[in-house]
Amino acid sequence: MPVNLNSLVSELWSGLIKTHNLRLCEPNDEEVIVLGPSYAILLWLDRDGLSFRYLDRSPQIGRETIDLADYLIDKRRWILAGKSPDPADRISVLRQGLNNCARTLAEVAPDILRGEKEWLKDRSVMRLPLTELQHKGLTNSITACEHQY
Repeated sequence: MPVNLNSLVSELWSGLIKTHNLRLCEPNDEEVIVLGPSYAILLWLDRDGLSFRYLDRSPQIGRETIDLADYLIDKRRWILAGKSPDPADRISVLRQGLNNCARTLAEVAPDILRGEKEWLKDRSVMRLPLTELQHKGLTNSITACEHQY
């Protein structure tokens, strides 16, 4: 069964989206961009389920991403909601991953959702550089998203 990631994010992150005035964009069927005032959270389907990346949209910084789930697990804490779903039920696995990330952001990282940048000063936060092609694609997707609204 095909997964509609945009619908899942829209449903399961609706509280975060409303509370923090975020915008939801869908560059393609397997990726979603959640735009904040000065950042983007990139979500996409991967072989393990979902990936969550944070992108600071400041011009001097916007060429690297941070694995948001790894950061939250390593530096704060990750909140698990409910029992583990059957790994064969991909939709349930994705729903739980989205719920866990939303709850974690809301409860232990509201500063990130507000667009605060203090946490980015921690040099131990692993940054993943974007290739020129990735940067161009993200810039185009974010610009298109901004013009949707």
